[in-house]
Amino acid sequence: MKDECQAGSGRIDGKDLWTLLAIAAIVFAAKFNTIALPFHWDELGAYISPAYWLSQAGLYRALPGLHPPETFFGHPFALYLTLAALFKTFGAYQITAHVFILAIATLGLWYTFLLGKLLQGRMVGAIAAIFLFLFPMYFAQAGIVTGDIVVASLGVATVYYALRKKNLPYVVFATILLLTKESAMAIVASIIAYLLITDPSTRNWKTMAVYCAPIAPFIAFFAAQKATTGHFLPNPYFNHNSFAEFGFEEAFRNFKNVVYFGFYMQYRVVLFAAILLNFAVYRSRAFRREHLLFLFLFASFIGAYTFIYYIGRYILPVLPYFAIMAAASIVMLARTRAAAALAAALIIALFITRIHGRDDGCLSCEADLQYTDIVKVHKEASVFLEENYTGKRVLTNWPLYHAFTRPYLGYVDNPLEAVFFESADRTGPEDYDIIAYTPQSIDSRAGLKELVEREGLVFARAFLRNGKTVEVYVRPE
Repeated sequence: MKDECQAGSGRIDGKDLWTLLAIAAIVFAAKFNTIALPFHWDELGAYISPAYWLSQAGLYRALPGLHPPETFFGHPFALYLTLAALFKTFGAYQITAHVFILAIATLGLWYTFLLGKLLQGRMVGAIAAIFLFLFPMYFAQAGIVTGDIVVASLGVATVYYALRKKNLPYVVFATILLLTKESAMAIVASIIAYLLITDPSTRNWKTMAVYCAPIAPFIAFFAAQKATTGHFLPNPYFNHNSFAEFGFEEAFRNFKNVVYFGFYMQYRVVLFAAILLNFAVYRSRAFRREHLLFLFLFASFIGAYTFIYYIGRYILPVLPYFAIMAAASIVMLARTRAAAALAAALIIALFITRIHGRDDGCLSCEADLQYTDIVKVHKEASVFLEENYTGKRVLTNWPLYHAFTRPYLGYVDNPLEAVFFESADRTGPEDYDIIAYTPQSIDSRAGLKELVEREGLVFARAFLRNGKTVEVYVRPE
């Protein structure tokens, strides 16, 4: 197996196209049961709802200044514009958005394979792609429309073309990447820094102009957003929550969370250990020049999210490179193809055991397939209310309020008459007939349950899946 950790051909050949088809078939087969699921959490609130609005208002209104400032949560417009165009063409259905995001996830897996093959051989690329797909967080996010899975996929494609010095596809992918989400800047900046340090041929203004060209529309977008809204990032969540924390305790807590979510949880610590062991055994022989780029990427994301707001999926864009380093380490340590395949298979089996967690007290639960439990139990409650309490006012919180009032999200056929709960002190008995309570929410959970007890509502029905619940209470007759 002497060539398995050697750089492979950068050319995309017929075998690679067959690999793409195989990856697509596996992804769509494995995720088929999530394609028609209603939308979930940030997917429904921060991505699908704005994209639906854009599809109705006109695609041109994606530009800064042509929509209410907080419509797209301050993010660039590429993903919203794409979703809106798909909705206009194929209809605003769950299947439309979820087929799209599965295609994006497939693209990310294929480019992870290609990058692994380019750097260290076809077997490394194949193992890395399998690891990435079966990381429980990637597996779950591959069925949810958010910017982070898109940044992960477009990011690894951008890195691949940068390392191959294919200027046109690099510029195309990097431009779309930067216009998807602001965190993508860490990827392009890492590429530029890596090339300046390791490749003397890039240290001239013409070459650097090519690699920096995608930054121009990125800057133009945020300049236009600042000029038209007064803010670079008009995100409604940060009207009441802190965007950045610079105290030592807060920063250290964030640092631990980022490292934990990225390199420890869901058995990824096994891969981290394999990487460390490989460097301990082979020392300089285990190091490739491109690992410096990967380290820049890790440092950029970990460093940024040490100080600014962070949730687990934000680390997705670095996982392809982590998977490649881990796959290369396992292949190198194993010495034979059979031993490497066996070691990879055992690790994959560990990942599979964590793909669907068991009642771990999460909120959005989007780090694994527990999010599907929330979606299904919220759907059951929505159907129950629509069938039995049409015309009654339902007091609830987020995300159930969105689910009840927006049929395009997949929960109801017709909007329920819902009232959004802000606080018990601001809610009077005349405002509602029914309370629908779920603990899988970040908005005033305790206050809503206290209102049930204070007003003497009667328990009507509970819906439960794997610890995820919706409780329905009604006023006594």
